[in-house]
Amino acid sequence: MNKTAFCLFFKKATGESFVAYLNVFRLQMACTMLTRSSKNISEICYAVGFTDIPYFNRAFKSSVTAFHRRSTGLRCGMHLRRRGRAADPAGCPRLNDYGR
Repeated sequence: MNKTAFCLFFKKATGESFVAYLNVFRLQMACTMLTRSSKNISEICYAVGFTDIPYFNRAFKSSVTAFHRRSTGLRCGMHLRRRGRAADPAGCPRLNDYGR
């Protein structure tokens, strides 16, 4: 199956593009890593598959902001870590929290 056929198949099956799905998955993994590891943000950025730190920062910020608009009281571990509280992995955005 070529790239175009796969992307069309994926969009029909899931209702969103493969790239959008992959980015959400990567951001979910980044959030989990922020709550469970001592790695810094740039290490996590590269570990989850992003190659551009400024793009990762924008994508992460917009996904967490969108998630907060749809939920009440849940915060990603990065925000909790900054405030000196224990991180709650359950508060991280999940794939099914993005309007699917």
